[in-house]
Parts: sequence; structure tokens; C-alpha cells
Amino acid sequence: MSVNITGLMFLIIDIYMEILFPDSATTIGNLPWVRDGLTDIEKSHVLQFKEFAAIAEPVLLKLLAKPWVKDGLGEYEFRLVRYLKGISQERYAFDYGPMALEIVSMPFLESVEPMDVAAMKSLSEIQSWGNLGPRVEEIMSHPALQDGITDRETTIVAFLKGALHFKSELTIDRSELLNTLLDPEKSRLETRTIMLPRAGEVTLAAIYTSPGTFETLDLLEEAFRIQEDYMRQPIPTSFVGVLQADVLLNGSSTLKGGIVFTDKRITAEDFPTLAHWAAVFHWGGGESWLTAGGVEALRKETERLAGRRVANRIGFCILAPNMQELDRLEAKLKEEQNEDVHGIIGRSNCDFVLGGGFFEELKNSLGPHSFQQKFRKLEMDFSNSNHATICGGVERRLCYVKQAFVVDASTADAAIAEEIIDRWYYGDPFGQDQ
Repeated sequence: MSVNITGLMFLIIDIYMEILFPDSATTIGNLPWVRDGLTDIEKSHVLQFKEFAAIAEPVLLKLLAKPWVKDGLGEYEFRLVRYLKGISQERYAFDYGPMALEIVSMPFLESVEPMDVAAMKSLSEIQSWGNLGPRVEEIMSHPALQDGITDRETTIVAFLKGALHFKSELTIDRSELLNTLLDPEKSRLETRTIMLPRAGEVTLAAIYTSPGTFETLDLLEEAFRIQEDYMRQPIPTSFVGVLQADVLLNGSSTLKGGIVFTDKRITAEDFPTLAHWAAVFHWGGGESWLTAGGVEALRKETERLAGRRVANRIGFCILAPNMQELDRLEAKLKEEQNEDVHGIIGRSNCDFVLGGGFFEELKNSLGPHSFQQKFRKLEMDFSNSNHATICGGVERRLCYVKQAFVVDASTADAAIAEEIIDRWYYGDPFGQDQ
């Protein structure tokens, strides 16, 4: 009888587990969904457990006793197992096993909610920084967490990876920020769970370090609902946070780790800002004319569909006369191994000026309905790398745009779009040579 490689691999791993980790091997083998026979996905879950045993068996055994593990792992549960395994690993000569054992014993992990996964992801990624940031044990030893992580603190912990990633943007050190976020007398938490038609359940959360009334979550929910309907695509996250903190230095806002950071008091006048950051979840935050232009176009459509005055971005690109030269500059900086390549392009505003103007002219020329169809297709194809075999190199973004607006378009629309694309990419879109 022949044995396929997957079966042989599992046989070898089972023998290895029986010899070195017999308690884990027995417990895993007795899980009801394991006894019933494994699907391919369930095999990957079992492999995670067996890798976990080699890292921190006491933590794994505690985990295997959870009711949600015995019932079989869904997407959220599987991700949480991976993050907990990452936290349990020894790093920089520090044994995180005892701390991971404390975490897995906390009541908040008796069931798994999206915020639990977000919190564990935050801790896992903070730990991976090593000496670049506060270690996980410093966070877990904070007085506010001495009795374990509560539901409120789960949400706060989910914010920490992004918040503590700041460097020069902060006017206080990370320890003080940590104290501010974890102290209910210094910060106020607002959460809301919404149900979106395509994304399903999404948790919105905001932390405020200033007193007063804010419209943050109302505006954020409005933006996400409009954008999901316009794009016909779910937002690729189950958690979105906003941190309003006076300690942010530059009077603007930014997005890190799924969290929007701002030192502004959010009111209805700030809807363009929240619509912008909501659009980033669809188009990504890479500093290129394609993604920045996609964000800018979606932000404007969100404002228009919300019945608000559309804010126009005014500016010039001093780095490049067109999108081809901007792509070439990016390639040159990467070839020179310039670590600030995205910062150079992002700070210049060229990505938004060129990309935003380009999509605006396409929409005005093709009409809103035709543009919307092609815009959706472009975002889906680009985010999923659907044309990776034919679109590569410096002009990869141009290739994706032409696939959506020319190759897959009607003859009339293709002719209109191709002239606009060529002028913005190769030519003189602002008429500066006239």
C-alpha cells in the first residue's frame, strides 16, 4: 500500500511527538475533531499544535483544555493560536514561556472574540521588535494588568503595537504613553460593533485622552458603509481603532497597525480625514501614485455620496513631471537601497497629486458609472496580484491600470481612457510645457 507524502510526514511527526512530548501527543489525539479524521485545513491546525509543543508545551497543554479548541478551530481561533505560539518563543535569551502561561490562563481567553485576536496580534508583534521597543513582559507587568486582561484592556492592548511604534511623532516617552492608555482616569474608551453587509462583524474603537464629545465612531462607520457599497468589497479587517491623544506632535494624523492616530478633536468637519483613512483599508498605504490615487478617488466619492462638500487636494509634484518618472525615481531609490524611499515620495505629495488628478480626469471623462466599474476591477486585480504574470517591473502599476481601463473596456471607453493614461504616465498632464 502506498503512503502519500502528507501521510508519511504526519507519521514521522507523530513518532517524534510520542517520544518527546507524549502528553501533548495524547491530548491532541483525543480532540474530538482529530478523532473524526482530518481535513487539509485541520492538518495545518494540528501541525501548529505540534510546533507549539516544541516551543512551550505547558502553554500548549493549557490551551488544549479550552472549550473552543475542543470544538475545532475557526479562522479567529487559528490566528490566536499562532500569535500565542509566537509570544511563547524564547527571544533575545529571554524565556517568555512563564509569561505566556499566565496569559493563556486569563479568563478573556475562555472564548475567542475578534478583539482577543487583535490584542494577541499586538503583543506578538511588539515582542518581535526585540530591543527596539518595550518588551511584552514590561506591558504585562503594568499595574493595570496585574489581575489579568479585562475586556476593556483587551481593546487597549490591541492599540499598543501601533501606539508604541511611534518615535519622533511623540512628545512623551513610550512608558508615559503606556500609562496614559492603561489608566481609565487618563483615557476614555468608546467601542462599537457594527455589521457590514460584506465584511460582517467589525469592531470600531476609539481612545480619547481629552475630555469632551467626539463624533469619531459615527463618522468612521458612515465612511466604511459608503465605501463597502461603492467598492463592492469587504474591508480586510475586523478591527479599526482611532487614538486621539494630545501627545501627538504634528497636528495631523497617520495610520499604523490598523489604528488611526491624531491629536485633533474629531468633529463632522474631519469627515474627509476619516474617509481618507477608511479608504486606505481598501487600497493600502503604499506610497505610489496608484494606491494614493485610489485612496484619494475613494475619499472624494465617499464625501460626495455622504452629501458633504468634497475637499480637493491642491498641490504640485516637484519630484517628477509624470507618473513614469515617479516610478523610475522609486526604482532608482530602491536600487540605491535608500531606506527612506517611501518617505521621500510620500512627503513630496507627488503620489496624491499625480494619482488623484489622474483618477479624477478618468472619472470625469468616462462618467461615474463606467469609472466605478473599472475602478472596482482595478482595486480587486491589483490587491490580489491577478495579473502578476504579465504586469511586472517598473511599469507594473501602469499595466494594471491598462488592463482595467483599456483591455477589458468597450472600444469607446478604451479610446478615452488610453489617451488620458498615456498623457498622465508618459506626457505632460499639467500642461507645463505649453
